[in-house]
Amino acid sequence: MHALHDDADIDRMTNEEIVAICDYAPRLSIPSPLEGMPAPVAQLSPTRLIKIQLYTYLPEWEFRTMELVRSQTRIPVPKPHRYFIEDSRAYLLMDFIEGRTLETCWSQMWFWQKAWVTWTLRGYVQQLRRIRTEQQSSEIPGPLIDDLASPELCYGPVMGEYHIGPFSSKGEMADWFNGRLRTSEDFYHFKLGYGFDDKAPLVMTHGDLAMRNVIVGTDGRLWLIDWGCSGVYPQWFEYVGMQMDNEPRSWTWTRRLVAGWYYTQERFIGAVYWALTIGRFLVSPPVKNPPCVS
Repeated sequence: MHALHDDADIDRMTNEEIVAICDYAPRLSIPSPLEGMPAPVAQLSPTRLIKIQLYTYLPEWEFRTMELVRSQTRIPVPKPHRYFIEDSRAYLLMDFIEGRTLETCWSQMWFWQKAWVTWTLRGYVQQLRRIRTEQQSSEIPGPLIDDLASPELCYGPVMGEYHIGPFSSKGEMADWFNGRLRTSEDFYHFKLGYGFDDKAPLVMTHGDLAMRNVIVGTDGRLWLIDWGCSGVYPQWFEYVGMQMDNEPRSWTWTRRLVAGWYYTQERFIGAVYWALTIGRFLVSPPVKNPPCVS
C-alpha cells in the first residue's frame, strides 16, 4: 500500500505527474464499469480522489455540472478541482467525501433515519428543479452544454446505460423513444397504448440517484456523488433513474416521495427497455398511428 500524498502536493502537480501516480494510488472498493479493469476511482491524498475513465464515459460536462450545482444550490456535492484528458482517458480530480453509501447502510437504518434521508433527498431534487439554464429555455435535452448548437449524447439508466442522441429538441427525443417503443411492440406483439411523455418540463436532474451514489458523510450530511448521468431532462427521468433491481419496498416509497410518482412513464420505459438494450441495433418501424401521451 502506497502512502497518500499531501493535498498541497497534489494541487501543485502537473497533469502528467498526476497520471503517473494514478498507476499505484489505492483504488476505492467500488465496482469497475469494465470487467477485469481496476476501479475507476483512486484516492491520491487525505481529501483528494480522482475519477478515471474513457473520455466517452467521463466527459467534461460532468465537471461543469458539479460546479453549477454547487453554485446554485445548497446540495452537498464534492468540489471538482481539475479535469483533463491524457491518452484517451479522462481524469476528474475532486474532493474525497468520507462516509458510507446508502447501499451499504440502508438495511441497517431505523425508520426515522430512512425518513430523514427521504426528506433530504426530496429537498435536493426540488433544488435541482429550480435551477434555470438557457438550455432548458431552448428545450434541448441532454447533458449540460455551453453551445446550444452542439447537444451532447445522452446517457443514464433511462437510456438503458447506452449513449443515445444527441437531440436538438425535446420533440426529437420523444420521436426517438416512440420509435423504440414501436420496435418493442413489433417484436413482442403488444400495444402499450401511449407514448413518451413530452409534456413534462425539462429540469436539471442527477439522473442516477441510486443508493450507491448517495453518501452519508461522517460530517452528518447527505452527499450526492457521480454526476455522470446528469443533465437537462423531463423531470420524470429522475424518478425512473432511481429504480433498482430487487429494490426493497422502503426504497420504492422513498423514490416516489423524493422525485414524484410517475407510474405511466415508468411503465413506458419498461416497455421500451428491450429496444434500448438487446434490440438497440434494430431499426425503428415507421409510424402507423402516432401514440397519444396519457
